[in-house]
Amino acid sequence: LNLSGNAQNINTFFQAFAAGTAYNKLKVHRTKLPPPPKHYGEMLKHPHKAGFQAALEKEYIDLVRKGTFEAVPKSETNGEPLIPTMEVFTYKFDEEGYLLRYKARIVVRGDLEPRSSYEDNYAATLAAKVFRALIAIAAYFDLEMKQLDAVNAFCNAQLHKPVFVRYPEGFGVPGMALKLLKALYGLRIAPLLWFTHLAVSLERLGLSPIGDTPCVFANNDLIVFFYVDD
Repeated sequence: LNLSGNAQNINTFFQAFAAGTAYNKLKVHRTKLPPPPKHYGEMLKHPHKAGFQAALEKEYIDLVRKGTFEAVPKSETNGEPLIPTMEVFTYKFDEEGYLLRYKARIVVRGDLEPRSSYEDNYAATLAAKVFRALIAIAAYFDLEMKQLDAVNAFCNAQLHKPVFVRYPEGFGVPGMALKLLKALYGLRIAPLLWFTHLAVSLERLGLSPIGDTPCVFANNDLIVFFYVDD
């Protein structure tokens, strides 16, 4: 499975993944771990390189499967500047502070987006007082509550205009660029696109926004409230 021309083959990926998950068997506590790498180059020299590299491979494959972007020749970017991408690495721990897994995220350098692409990108967030009120109501009436996390949430929202970015380090193909099809993390417009996508989806399921609280939807049987976290 060769997804980028220079990406490691699937056997190497699984070997790296196995090596990375092997750390979990050692029950390493967060106090015994070095800081996560700050960038790709530092990751290549990190003591836990195998775990982070496996996480990065998984992140890239997940983005490909979700149709987040497509490869295009640089000649087809219509002169649009290529926005750099970067990798963000972190650890995930259990409740006792022991290592669960390694995490890597590929993001767009939104701080380097050309000013011509700036637009209204405000995404409503759930006010703290509204959250407290909803929790109090649920506790008083002994209502059932469930918490859900949307994995790679922003990548579910379609972009409404082309955005061209550079390949993440380690995956580049000479003469090629990536055309974003969905709202990858880091884009200034990404939180708003995800908010709009989720709101439309909830309305299609028969829920309606409540008053001037755009992050709260309800019908006769259900209340859904959410927040957008970039």
